[in-house]
Amino acid sequence: MKKNPKIHSKFTKALLNLINSQGRTNPIEAIVRIKDPVGISRLIDSDLDINDKIQTEMEHYEQISVSLIYKLKQFQKENPEIKIIDKSWLTNSVLLEASLEALIKIAELEEIDLIDTNKEILGAF
Repeated sequence: MKKNPKIHSKFTKALLNLINSQGRTNPIEAIVRIKDPVGISRLIDSDLDINDKIQTEMEHYEQISVSLIYKLKQFQKENPEIKIIDKSWLTNSVLLEASLEALIKIAELEEIDLIDTNKEILGAF
């Protein structure tokens, strides 16, 4: 893999480890997080009740993700191995499966904050 600091800075350490362990030719299920520099402050500064905050965040996600989803669908036409699996307004992210080459191309997009492995989060209940 050609070293590109801009791209590597968008790949988490966990993603780089996964790439190295499973090989560079296997498809990778990854979470692509969209940049949202004012996300937390928008929620903290808001006087809305919880239901209105949720609605606001869902609408905000639709606004910030529209360009990225369009670009990902364009990439799909060129790279059919890219599969959009799910979208999340809660984490401002897109879950997808793609080759390493496709992930590198996706990482070059300015809308992308980071790309991580898809992992199950377990909690103590």
